[in-house]
Amino acid sequence: MLLAALSWCLAGPISIDVETLDGATLDRGTRIRLEYMLWQVSELYSHRLGIDYPRTLRLKMTLHGDPERFRKAAEAVGLQPWVGGWFRGGRDGTNEAVFRAVAEPELVRAWLHETSHFLVSYGRPAPNWLNEGLAVAIETSRAEGRDLIVSTSPRNRAVLAREGGGSVETMVLGDAPFKDLPGETVSTRYIQAWAL
Repeated sequence: MLLAALSWCLAGPISIDVETLDGATLDRGTRIRLEYMLWQVSELYSHRLGIDYPRTLRLKMTLHGDPERFRKAAEAVGLQPWVGGWFRGGRDGTNEAVFRAVAEPELVRAWLHETSHFLVSYGRPAPNWLNEGLAVAIETSRAEGRDLIVSTSPRNRAVLAREGGGSVETMVLGDAPFKDLPGETVSTRYIQAWAL
């Protein structure tokens, strides 16, 4: 089944095509909430990080209903079978976010995480730890009315200043090379994620 959704951000419409596989379902209300969250994050990144988006952002969302098929798909792209989803693509327009069918709260977290990667891909190239850090910060955000609340602790901001060399805004918009962190491993990236 293929569904299309349109939203509007500063850059223009967001076009989302949803493909459900193996009995997975995505009800209209959940789809609208996911679409609105993507709009909120695009607004945040546009305002705070100055990322310029193309006139229309296009994203394909694939939702797997069969855990075994999802596991095989994850392993085929080099990921562990326990991941909740992944994003692949970039400026060439082949953007796709892939998820396993789970309860809505877990799907929302995975959606926010992977669509953060989608939106950041339109900024300048960033090291994995910064990309993952932004995704985790957005994943743990919460909506209050029309606002998206993203909170970080002073301790985590201190780690960012020490290891990353400045604010997220400066790192994404600036011309200086990114400072890579030692041991580019998944665990290191996720530890550093909380600095954002």
